[in-house]
Amino acid sequence: MDDDLKEKPWRPKMHTLKEFIHSCSIIIWRALALLHAADNFGPYPYGGLILNCPTLSRRWIPKAGTKEYDEMVNSPQTAYLRTITPKYETILNLTMIEILPRHAFDEVYLGEKDNPN
Repeated sequence: MDDDLKEKPWRPKMHTLKEFIHSCSIIIWRALALLHAADNFGPYPYGGLILNCPTLSRRWIPKAGTKEYDEMVNSPQTAYLRTITPKYETILNLTMIEILPRHAFDEVYLGEKDNPN
């Protein structure tokens, strides 16, 4: 193992059985279809309205005493709308939310057979 990789913050510590089990659980969750299904199936009813879950914020929360802070206090809706994703990126996001959960017409699920014969 390279010495420069030993102290990376992303490397999980596995000194106890509990830490090892936690790391294995994360790997299994990420590797299986569970995460894929959680991410891709069913987000449109909530995520279809981009105000519910904007994909990106364009501005930091303003500091008190600044012009942006006064705008946020006086007109929170206007300040919020200035921070969320622009129209083109919103359309791309909504397209992905709509397309990802679709099933293929000839999709075969785990445990099913393609041909009943």
